[in-house]
Amino acid sequence: MRIKPFAAVQSSGLTLEQLGAFAGNLGVETQSLHAEDLEILGLREKLLMALREPNTRILVNYSRIPLDQEGDGHISPLAAYDEASDSVLVLDVVRYKYSPVWIPIDSLFAAMQRVDPDAGRSRGLLFLKLRGQP
Repeated sequence: MRIKPFAAVQSSGLTLEQLGAFAGNLGVETQSLHAEDLEILGLREKLLMALREPNTRILVNYSRIPLDQEGDGHISPLAAYDEASDSVLVLDVVRYKYSPVWIPIDSLFAAMQRVDPDAGRSRGLLFLKLRGQP
C-alpha cells in the first residue's frame, strides 16, 4: 500500500489500513480489526488479551459523533480496561481539547461501527507490536 503524502493526511487523516501500513514501515507488526468483523464479546476478549501483553499497544479508530464529541473520525491510544465499569481508557491525542476518558465498551464499539467514508468500511482497532517480540 502506498503511503499517503503528509498534506493529504493533514486534510483527511488516515484509514485503519493506511495507519497500519505506516506503522509497518516503521518496523512494527500490525493487526487491524474492523468493528464490522467483531461482536462486543470478541472485542472485549481481544482488548483484554492485548492489554495483558507488555509489548503490544492498541490504537482505536472511532467516530466522535456517538460520543457527543466535536468532529468525526479520530485515532487515539487505548490504555486500560476496567472490569467493574466495563470501560476502556482512551488517551485522547488532542489533549488541549479532550482529557483521557473512560468510555463504556459498548459506546466505543458503537463509535467504531460508524463507516469511515474514505475506507468504505467501519472503523476499528490497530494492534501494534515490535517485530520479534513475544
